[in-house]
Amino acid sequence: MKEKRIKKLLSGMLQMALIISMFTVPAKADDVINTSTNVSLTIHRYEYNGNETLQAGTGETSDAANIPTGSTPLDGIGYTVYKIADISQDNSVSIKYNVLSDLQTAFGSTTIDASTSGKTLYDMAAVKTVLDGRSAAKALDANTANVTAEKFTSSGSVTFSNSELSGQGLYLVVETTTIHTQTADPFLVSLPTTTGSGEDWLYEVHAYPKTATNDGEITIKKNIITAGTTGAGTAIDGASFYIQKETSPGSGVWNIVTADKNAAPIGTAGLLTITDASAGVTVAYLPTGSYRVVEVSAPAESITDSSLSYPFTIDASGNVTSSSANFSSEVFTIKNEVPTVEKKVLKKGGNINNAGDWADVADYNIGTGKDDKITFQVAVTIPSNIDKLKTYKMVDEFDSAQFNQVAASDVDIIFYSDRAAGTTVAAATLGFNKATAFSTGATGWTIDLSSINNALKTNIVKEVVVNYTTTLKSTAVIAGEGNINTGKVEFTNHIYPISDPQMPVQNPKDGSDQPYEDRTIVTDQAAVYTFGLGLVKSFEGGDTSSLHAKFDLYRKAYSDESGTTIGGVTNLIKLNSTPYETGNDGKISITGTGLGLANGTNTYYFVETETADGYNLLKEPVAADVNITYSKTAFLQTITVNRYNSDGTLKETLTSITTTQAATATSYEGGSGYTQASVGVVNKKGFTLPKTGGRGTLIFTIIGLVLMAGGVGIYFKGRKKKAN
Repeated sequence: MKEKRIKKLLSGMLQMALIISMFTVPAKADDVINTSTNVSLTIHRYEYNGNETLQAGTGETSDAANIPTGSTPLDGIGYTVYKIADISQDNSVSIKYNVLSDLQTAFGSTTIDASTSGKTLYDMAAVKTVLDGRSAAKALDANTANVTAEKFTSSGSVTFSNSELSGQGLYLVVETTTIHTQTADPFLVSLPTTTGSGEDWLYEVHAYPKTATNDGEITIKKNIITAGTTGAGTAIDGASFYIQKETSPGSGVWNIVTADKNAAPIGTAGLLTITDASAGVTVAYLPTGSYRVVEVSAPAESITDSSLSYPFTIDASGNVTSSSANFSSEVFTIKNEVPTVEKKVLKKGGNINNAGDWADVADYNIGTGKDDKITFQVAVTIPSNIDKLKTYKMVDEFDSAQFNQVAASDVDIIFYSDRAAGTTVAAATLGFNKATAFSTGATGWTIDLSSINNALKTNIVKEVVVNYTTTLKSTAVIAGEGNINTGKVEFTNHIYPISDPQMPVQNPKDGSDQPYEDRTIVTDQAAVYTFGLGLVKSFEGGDTSSLHAKFDLYRKAYSDESGTTIGGVTNLIKLNSTPYETGNDGKISITGTGLGLANGTNTYYFVETETADGYNLLKEPVAADVNITYSKTAFLQTITVNRYNSDGTLKETLTSITTTQAATATSYEGGSGYTQASVGVVNKKGFTLPKTGGRGTLIFTIIGLVLMAGGVGIYFKGRKKKAN
């Protein structure tokens, strides 16, 4: 601001010097005025911002030699010349100015010298006093017959001929159109006037008015806000802009401003790029005129709107004004909206309406039962300028080996005008047709909102939320990095002008001269974990490496299932078709076989079906819980910019930015790679019984046979005696 005051002071000094030079009262010449000689006035208009001492004007062309270095001729400056008085000369050869009769009333009764002819006579100083003390406009409004048409400088000068000036006399010169600089003060000039030496009359007078530029200064800052929201936003760097200047008021012709009034370059050929987010980019020394700011580019996650311009003007005092809501105190803060996507998964057993039950990670069983269904959520924000976007899509992607395909019947789409308040807009109100907008495949689904973009804006929809269910396949990843599910929002990231050829940014064309479309894809991820279950079998005493046992695995039945009772444990459902057998290490590891188990949502049971010789089977099922603490520190999030041909086919990938690196490892209870819960089981030896076929058995058999034979003999001997 101090610099502005200095510039205004300098400007005032320049104008004062000009006034003094022009208001010099003509000196007495040796010869009388030749009243038949035509007069003319040529004005040479300059812009000068230096601090050299200015020389008084003489009215002669030799004054051109005194033009300060650095002065710039100005075109398009308009002048209007008013005749104030005729010239007369008294007996002492003193010059008097006879105010025109139709101005005498406006000038009042002030009289310096009254001749016998009755005319009111003034010298130049007196005329100036009257003009200074009264409204010059009031005095001149009545003088319609003695005013020139406005003429403009060309190649820095403009000439008024004798006929345009109404002959010899005293004239008031007014700068009526100013484009670049401070307006030069009005000045009086006598035609003719004496030469600088005072020895002759000068009929062709040349004036060299010079004023400093009235310059303005603006700052451009760039903020981003979440789509559909308001507020100050977050300052960022990396955005680029042009400043354009209108060639003349109302012309509609705009040129990129590449240099300031001192010819110092602005940006790179006029392109201004913000490198300091908090400071923005500042441009000073902009001369008087009409301007506009146009955004060229911004970070790819935001929507750049080059169809908009932000106007401002700089007046003759260097003041900057603008009607734009983005303008305040000579600062433009231009906000871009950033569409966002949020991907969440509902914890098993959670409530869909409870925000605390949604998370980045959860764990589920592999299966297709009702309690195995996984609920995902994809939420995207809707920008306020969605009506200008050719493309706006919600996309969900996953590995077809991990998740089952999503059916349309399992998808619920909600349009919110105020999600926090629960205010929704009906799909029918928006003209949304799920049957045509939703498409599904083995690796995900897409919802195209492009066809209702106008309705989304009209109904002030700020967020779209999709809840859908799916299940884990038997080929899902057990533990590891989990089963990743990616939500995406895909949108047109650059709006180009379609009806303003003066805009400095236009849409690039493809081979058919059709405009390209640039799109951004922003991602977010969630993961579903599933875990294995292990058993460690040991045998009491001795070397057990060659001893094996077999087990079945059961879980508790769900409420709509009918289970069996084993060893006093009721309502069990068998999960395997072939028994699991321990290895030489005594372990069973149930992973990678299509059996994935959720954390802490069920109690599982091992039932021993076969054990080693000499050892007892377990009496009861052995309870085993999956209780693994796990965490994922971060997910891979990317911003990808693609360019599409006019037919929608991909032309090229312009850039791909990873905003958050994926976690290098998933942390589990027990260390990295701990993917299953284990239970220990010990088998003990049974009672010692005789082996089938041993010696002791044979003795008892013989004794039994002998006893049986003796009994038979006694039986038959008794019958013989009875017969005799």
